[in-house]
Amino acid sequence: MAYPLKFSMRSLKAILLTTLIGLLFVTVGCGEPAVGRAVGVDSPESSTQLVPPAPLSQVPDPSIPMISSGPTAMAPPVVQPTKVPPPVVQPTKVPPPVVQPTKVPPPVAQPDKVLPTVEPIQVPETESDDPNSFNEYGFNVSLDEDADLEGSDLSVTGLLSEYADFSQGLMSFNYNGADIALSWLPQDDLDSADLVDLGYSLLVDSQPENEFMPLTDGDIEVDGEMGSFGGLFVTDSAGTEAGGGLIGGWICEDQNIGFMLMVTSPDSTVLQIRFDRIVSGFECP
Repeated sequence: MAYPLKFSMRSLKAILLTTLIGLLFVTVGCGEPAVGRAVGVDSPESSTQLVPPAPLSQVPDPSIPMISSGPTAMAPPVVQPTKVPPPVVQPTKVPPPVVQPTKVPPPVAQPDKVLPTVEPIQVPETESDDPNSFNEYGFNVSLDEDADLEGSDLSVTGLLSEYADFSQGLMSFNYNGADIALSWLPQDDLDSADLVDLGYSLLVDSQPENEFMPLTDGDIEVDGEMGSFGGLFVTDSAGTEAGGGLIGGWICEDQNIGFMLMVTSPDSTVLQIRFDRIVSGFECP
């Protein structure tokens, strides 16, 4: 009884297996063998073709994605970068440099030679009855015998103050065709050449209508004292020759007094004679 039961069970399994296989062919294949669909053979209208692997030299760059939509694979469109124009740089407006005005120092005025001032020197006054001699302020000036100081427009004034004295003053007169001006003042640090320069300045200032041109200079001797002289040429405002001049300067050392002699004349011979006569006839106090 045991044997027949075992046989029956095997027969039942065989029947069930056969039935399942038949159903599988019917359900999966739908009229087409399932094996043919799985391997893609014996099917004339296969909707999917197996693509063989591409060779290594034709492997697409993985960095470029491929879009597969439908039967044809198309590469994505290349997006051209937008050209952005460079920004316009506005030039920086730099203000013009501020020019600082150059500070020019004021001109330094060169001090002119200022006539010194001192206390008057008290020298006994002497008088002379000789009409061609002058010695009221210590020194003596003698002219030619035919000269007359009283009749020659003699004028005596102060040089550094209103009135003349023994330390300073100015006398002027006409002397036989020449104009004479004799000044005296304290020497201080002046030498004979300084006195000539100072006399030239005084002469130019006294005749603004004329033009003066220095010509020559040299040395002279007055009453044993060494001095200096200078010559000049004079023209009037129209440029016409107006004559010449001689200026002398010397110092009386004992009294510390400087003298300036200025002689002008339209005649050069008269000029030289009158200048020499006064120089030779002068005596220190």
